[in-house]
Amino acid sequence: MDDLAQRLAVQVRNKQIFILAMIVVPLIFAGVVYAIGSQAPQNPAPIRGQMVDRQDAMVVIERLALVVGLLILVVHPWIGSFVTGQSIRVLVREGTADPEHIAEAYLIGTLVACGMNEAAAFLNLIAFMPTQSLWNLGMALLLILSSAFKMPTAKRVAAWARNMAQRLAEKRMTGVGGQ
Repeated sequence: MDDLAQRLAVQVRNKQIFILAMIVVPLIFAGVVYAIGSQAPQNPAPIRGQMVDRQDAMVVIERLALVVGLLILVVHPWIGSFVTGQSIRVLVREGTADPEHIAEAYLIGTLVACGMNEAAAFLNLIAFMPTQSLWNLGMALLLILSSAFKMPTAKRVAAWARNMAQRLAEKRMTGVGGQ
């Protein structure tokens, strides 16, 4: 492990723990929801005598959660990159765009992206509870898997930060976007 990766190891380990929690907690919830859902009554009694067309409501809930999940699955990388980019712009403005600070910006963007996945996964798991739609369960698991693939390693973060610091230095030297 190189010097930068060693300096980043504790910081990356902390973020790995956060991301792991964003993966494990929805997985536990999915297991509970799946186990409880299979034991729930199929046609519960109406509340206060009001009969609602449950089938239509369930379809709306199911599809809304799926659309949100799909949207988050598509946009979360861009949002994470946007957060990282904004953080790096601040670092450049403050003159602290060294690889360690750049790595922190990258990790923050990764946490934001994983947090979006987690929120959409919970939404789909909550939608799964009344609908028992395997589509919602599948979408939740796909969102969780997407976060798992984002798990940072010290070597990967160090390489990314070094590359970004080099690109910023080149921009500064050529005068492109330097101010």
